[in-house]
Amino acid sequence: MHLKIRSLLLVVVVIATGSSLFSVFSGRSFQKDKKSLEQRDDCFEVDRVSHCMTLLGGLRVPLAIWLWIKVATCWENQDWIKMHHLMELILELQPYEVTYYTMVAWQLAWNASSSSSDPSMALYYIHQGRRLLEQGIIRNPESSLLYENLGVLLRDRLHDHEGAAAAFRKAVILPGGQSYLRRFVVYELAALENHEAEALIELKKLENDSAQCTPALLALEEKLERQCKKN
Repeated sequence: MHLKIRSLLLVVVVIATGSSLFSVFSGRSFQKDKKSLEQRDDCFEVDRVSHCMTLLGGLRVPLAIWLWIKVATCWENQDWIKMHHLMELILELQPYEVTYYTMVAWQLAWNASSSSSDPSMALYYIHQGRRLLEQGIIRNPESSLLYENLGVLLRDRLHDHEGAAAAFRKAVILPGGQSYLRRFVVYELAALENHEAEALIELKKLENDSAQCTPALLALEEKLERQCKKN
């Protein structure tokens, strides 16, 4: 009997806390109050979120998983606004779970943005994906995966080759960094105007690594050498 009561209380805490947290995040995206009121509300929200997290304790993991199931439903229904709010909440519940950041960024910067008929909203979701990856990096500064995903987003969604090169360069030197990222740095530098010499220098560093010397890279080397001679 006591076990049933305790289980019921836990369910009540999870639902009440989850509802409280959702109400905090559900108004953030398009808030248009005056600056002073925003600052006051932000302070209140931080305290409220902190209090809710303390109440949840070890229940944050299962709650995050349960909310991610809700995210899948939002994706099926293309309810991007609700999905965005839920994902923000999940990242507060699991701030050091790198995989959530990569999945959230993908949902926003690719799925939500591609499904929007409004170009400004499409760009908004791309930047939200970038913001959350950068937030994840602040919380997990040694994550090569987050830097790699940031580089991919900057390259493919914002066409920011300089930013992508910097992100890939950081990713490759962190623990777990993949060696192919060194090629990615070269490709992004080569895509920039007047960076042919820098790209060629980085490419030459890969010549002694047979795994890096792909046909595409060798073709790029010839192209860069011709461009550098012209300059």
